[in-house]
Amino acid sequence: TEPNSALDRLFDQSIAAIAYYSKGTGCLEISKDRGNNAPPELLRIYFQVPNICTRITDDMKNTILWGVDRSNDVTRLRDFFSRVDDLYQDMKYQQWLNRNTVTVLIRKIGKVADFCYLGNVILMNIMLLVFFKWRPPLDSDPDATWNELMHVQLEGAELNTVQYALPTIQLVLEGVMLINYSITKVPDFVRRRFKSEFYEKAAERGVQDPIFDFESLPRN
Repeated sequence: TEPNSALDRLFDQSIAAIAYYSKGTGCLEISKDRGNNAPPELLRIYFQVPNICTRITDDMKNTILWGVDRSNDVTRLRDFFSRVDDLYQDMKYQQWLNRNTVTVLIRKIGKVADFCYLGNVILMNIMLLVFFKWRPPLDSDPDATWNELMHVQLEGAELNTVQYALPTIQLVLEGVMLINYSITKVPDFVRRRFKSEFYEKAAERGVQDPIFDFESLPRN
């Protein structure tokens, strides 16, 4: 249906320009008490969202959503702003990862490796279960151990597949997963691990805790 007013056209996502600019625009709704037993006034405030905020991941969102102390208004705001610096650094690192061709390729291969790793393990176990047989009891050795009675009937290509091919694939997948984990998780872990030590040393030198400057956020 065609928009029937200027306000409708302002929020019409089918218009290319509106759809483009709405991605970089945020909105807050604030309930303002007007007093004198009057109903509260709902204020809607629009603001520009920096492009770097598009790099926020679901893990970051969940950390803020479930990690902030909501005991009261004061602790909620204080705990939230104490996490802003880490959140900003995480987004900067994600931005760097997405701008680097090598890291983008590694992350894509890493996602495939995560899926193939489980499939490779399942395939190896299925082949072992299918070809696993119990040896008939040895008449000459009635006290044979379990290891002596177990036998996997694999020969030729099947034996090479289980003994060499699948384990090699497994090692390659583990290597890719390790590299992917190293570039995505380890830097953040190291930064968080030594952050408290950095602040302690800064305090000893008389340096105040850095204050996050919202105006320093890149707009492009």
